[in-house]
Amino acid sequence: MLACAGRTFFSGSQNRKVLHAGEMDAAAWSCGLVAGLIGDISTVQERLDRIMTEATGIVRQRFQGILTA
Repeated sequence: MLACAGRTFFSGSQNRKVLHAGEMDAAAWSCGLVAGLIGDISTVQERLDRIMTEATGIVRQRFQGILTA
């Protein structure tokens, strides 16, 4: 059985502090297996720039004949 401090650490009210208020040290939290796939932490702007650069490259590659005509 968990000690009193353990019960508080795993309680629903403490988990709400983690999930809603972002207090990562307030309770135990889980993130799932996908967390192992995260290679970097970037800003939204960096992500959007990367997506746009990759999309532009794909469009240019796939429609190269049309774009040069």
